[in-house]
Amino acid sequence: MSKSGRLRLTDVREVFHLLGHCRDVGDPAAWPKVLVEGLTRLVAGQVAVVSEISIETPGLPPRFVLLGDCGWFTPTHRDIWNQRYALGQEFRKLAVFQRFATFPTPLGTKSREQLVGDADWYRSDEFNVFHQSMGVDDILASFARTAAPPALLGFATFRALGQERFGKRERRLAHLLLQEVTSGVGTRLARRQDAPLAGLSSRLRQTLECLLEGDSEKQAALRLGLSRHTVHDYVKALYRQYGVSSRVELLALCLRRLKPPGV
Repeated sequence: MSKSGRLRLTDVREVFHLLGHCRDVGDPAAWPKVLVEGLTRLVAGQVAVVSEISIETPGLPPRFVLLGDCGWFTPTHRDIWNQRYALGQEFRKLAVFQRFATFPTPLGTKSREQLVGDADWYRSDEFNVFHQSMGVDDILASFARTAAPPALLGFATFRALGQERFGKRERRLAHLLLQEVTSGVGTRLARRQDAPLAGLSSRLRQTLECLLEGDSEKQAALRLGLSRHTVHDYVKALYRQYGVSSRVELLALCLRRLKPPGV
């Protein structure tokens, strides 16, 4: 990439070509994957994730929902990241998230060094225990605040260890993409909140389907050929995924999302 921070006409064309591809896919479970794959090409990233983080929900902590991801060096790396940050909801402890969430602007794109300085970053467990073990380092984060529901919607891109840091041009590319994506979500790009099963692993989806059909955990275990202990673990993972504390809350949330508009 050019060392200049300026965007070229070809850069802008690539952004809108990617947006058009996302729009053509249509499926709310599919376009985020197309988005992150295109994003890594645009900014020369290795790993990218697109997510929605609920905020300002009375009585509930922020909740991370993974919408799409790509670029992990191994499936194990992806599983570790997903278990810690998405299913385990440990993103709340991260300095990068905490500092990004304090910015008052509705749209923001920041590099890691704008959020956490080198001294703190390279001493942190976030880098030494997790990022380094997964082969990634620098971060470019782009998130927009949405009003309904109150959330941060956007994406983060990671570069492999040893690669140069993201620069001004990559930040501008990501920010342009963010602006266009957020303006299209809910109109040209379907929202995933309306599809409660979207973004779940196959086992979590199957477990939730059983619960929605009225099965107990024991009945779900028999249908799926799993132990009751395993199904119970999946149910707990669903609670964390949706930010609820009981089966009643989980089913009520899913039924609201399945309800047709105006009904």
